[in-house]
Amino acid sequence: MSIWELKAASPDQFAPLVPTDAQVNSGIFEFDGTPRVWRRRPTVAVFQERSKKHHLPRGDASLLLSGALVLNQKAADALGPFLAQFGQLLEARVDGAIEYFYNVTRLIDCIDPERSERRASGAIAKPAFRPHAVPHGPTVFKDLGRREPASMPTMKHGNCSRSASRRPSLVAFSWSRLERLALIEKRSACDADSERSCGQP
Repeated sequence: MSIWELKAASPDQFAPLVPTDAQVNSGIFEFDGTPRVWRRRPTVAVFQERSKKHHLPRGDASLLLSGALVLNQKAADALGPFLAQFGQLLEARVDGAIEYFYNVTRLIDCIDPERSERRASGAIAKPAFRPHAVPHGPTVFKDLGRREPASMPTMKHGNCSRSASRRPSLVAFSWSRLERLALIEKRSACDADSERSCGQP
């Protein structure tokens, strides 16, 4: 079982989005795992250098703020049915088109702070996970103490979300494997004959 972090590609390669000062101050794009309701679609600008010579292409996923992943229609069509099981696809207007802010609402307390690698500031640089705390099967979640959405497909059931992002040739997605966990947990309620009744596919 592997845990992957899903991010938009580097802003050095693809044009990022930039919120206004008012949007930053309002906290509209600070997704903390709670469901959101937008009465109006926010409008977000694409950041480009003044010189057209240095303009970057748009990707199918765009970076806005930490933990805020934005999908265009192509990406939403490909990944939306899977991603919507674990969060919200909130409509916004970007560059004259409708795009989707992905708000992950499945929160799981699964990071092991004692085994995680930390920066000098004390912030977690590379998380380590508690095998018994992560769910089985392909899922998308946020840890309670981190802002970035992480995709957690198990190797047993196939790498569903990663293969889905490759099939339609989506551009500007970055996958990074955070950890590979051994399936050594004890199943007191589930065994091979009762997996389906315990929520396993």
